Amino acid sequence: MMALYLASSLVLTGLIWFVQIVHYPLFDAVKDMSGEYYRLHAAKTGWVVVLPMVVQMGCAAWFALRPGEWDGGLMRLLFATVVLVWIATFTLSVPQHNLLANGYNEQAVRMLVHTNWIRTVLWSAHAAGLLWIVTKR
Repeated sequence: MMALYLASSLVLTGLIWFVQIVHYPLFDAVKDMSGEYYRLHAAKTGWVVVLPMVVQMGCAAWFALRPGEWDGGLMRLLFATVVLVWIATFTLSVPQHNLLANGYNEQAVRMLVHTNWIRTVLWSAHAAGLLWIVTKR
C-alpha cells in the first residue's frame, strides 16, 4: 500500500509542477478559448488527475489512522497536507475553472496561476515528507 501511496503522491507532484509552470500559463496563449474547448480540456484532465487524487487521499487517510510501522505524527501531518490540497482545489481552483468553462477569462487564468502555488507547495512538501519517511527506514 505504501508503494501505491508514494506513486500517487509523486505523480501528482510532477503533474502539479507541469500545470503550474507550463499548462495554466499557456491558457493566455489561447485567448480565443471557447467554452467547448475548455470543457473538453477539463474532461480530459479529469481522467489524469482524479484517480491519483482519490488514491492519495485514501492512502493518506489509511496511514494517518493506522500508521503501523510508520511515524504516526508525520503520517497525520501528511494527511493534513492532502486535505488542504483538496480544500484549495475546491475553494480556489474549481471556481476559476467554472469561469473558464464560459470562455477565456484573463482574471480567472491569473487567479489559477497565482492560487495554484498553494497546491504546488503543499503537494511538493507532501512528496518530500513521504519520501523522507520511506527512505529513513
